[in-house]
Amino acid sequence: MPTKVIAVEYGDRGVRANAVAPGVIETDILEGIVADSRTTLASYGPSHPLGRVGQPQDIAEIIAFLASPASAFMTGTMVMADGGYTAL
Repeated sequence: MPTKVIAVEYGDRGVRANAVAPGVIETDILEGIVADSRTTLASYGPSHPLGRVGQPQDIAEIIAFLASPASAFMTGTMVMADGGYTAL
């Protein structure tokens, strides 16, 4: 995983490398492919422990955290942002 390599190789230079792995996020990705894309995306919600699909803001807040001083001691990590789907 590139984030781990970057973290190990450049950490002593102050470089931090983290990644976000989003799950199903309500976007326009299926528009034009599926007749009712919003309904299709929403139908995935019940299969997630949180009972919904993610919103773009959910991912933006994680990225803002990773870019902030609050995550200063984090590097080489993959943040799963999938509503708990991979916990199943």
